[in-house]
This record gives sequence, C-alpha cells and structure tokens, in this order.
Amino acid sequence: MAAQASRRANAGACSGSGPRAIRRETSCRKPGAKRASSTSRRGGPTRRPLSTGSALPGLEALAADPPARLEDTVRALHAAFLAAFAHEPRIVPAVFADLFGRPDGPAARVMAGTLPRVLDSLDRLLRPHVRAGRLRPLPTPVLAQLLLGPLLNHVLMRPVLESVPGGAGMPPMDEAVEIFVDAYLRAVALPAAEAAESGRDVDTP
Repeated sequence: MAAQASRRANAGACSGSGPRAIRRETSCRKPGAKRASSTSRRGGPTRRPLSTGSALPGLEALAADPPARLEDTVRALHAAFLAAFAHEPRIVPAVFADLFGRPDGPAARVMAGTLPRVLDSLDRLLRPHVRAGRLRPLPTPVLAQLLLGPLLNHVLMRPVLESVPGGAGMPPMDEAVEIFVDAYLRAVALPAAEAAESGRDVDTP
C-alpha cells in the first residue's frame, strides 16, 4: 500500500507543469531514457548553414574573372567575405564558438574541407599582384589573415558595440569596409604599385 501511494505521488508530481516540473525532469525520467544530445542537434544544422553561407562560391567566381586593378580586387574580396558573414541566418559567431570549443566538431570538419579551395582562390587572386610587384611577397595565408582579420573582428563585435554607450558612432558597414580596404592596401601594397594605380610618381632611391 505504501509503495502504491508513493508511485501515485510521484506520477502526480511528474505530470505537473511550470518551473518546478522542469526542475523535476531529470528525477522523473524513466530508467534508461536519454535526453536528446545537444551535440547531435547542433551538429547537423551547423554543417548545413556553414556550407550554404560559405564565401567559397563568390571567391571562385571572382578568381575565374578577377579585376585588373589591385584595389578593385581587394574591395571585391571584402565584399565576397562580407556577403558570407551577413548570410542569413548569421551563424559566424556560432561557427567560431564551435571551432574554438570543439576542434574536431562539425564546423572544423567543414572548414578543413573548404579551406584549401578558399586559399587556392585567394592565391589565384593575390599572387599575380605579388609577382607584378604590387603586393608584398608574403605567404598567401598571411595575406588572407591581414585581409580577413579586421573585417571578421568588426562583424563579430559590431552587434555588441552598437548596444553599449559610445558604440553608436560606428560608421555604416559600407564605410567600414572602405576603411578596411584602405588599411589593407596601406599595409601590404608596395608604394610604387599604389603610385602606378593612382597615376602619381614615387621617388625611388
């Protein structure tokens, strides 16, 4: 009798709703029952948006028909990456959280599969300017990091900065991109190349 009364009491407690019922979820779960894995729930969706929101299609299209001028190439690269970062749903923060938190997770596996093609497209776009003396002879991954670093940091931090005092003074996204394009060219373009593209003369030693 006592055992039956206990079972009825537990059944009534587990059939309730609200915060107390949520807290009782673990104790009321049937023996052997498992909660759905949050890793598996995250794993599938992470792969799908990451592949559909990748910058790779835009980069490969750009590499197939590259702009002639270095400045136009750099601007087009920023536009291609920004389009991927702004792709809905905006998953860039979640992707990097997954990369840092799970080095062998789905985001890392997708990146490992697409990164060689991304670097190949960047090499086809930037290496001719290196050979022509318009860009500093840095490895392609370094040229890519110098290009992507400011833009990615801006995309990740912009929502936070816009919500805090003093963050309202940030420029619109298109103006910010122009700032990053100019900064990149100042960092890696050789002065003679900058002068040649702008029609100015440069004193050479």
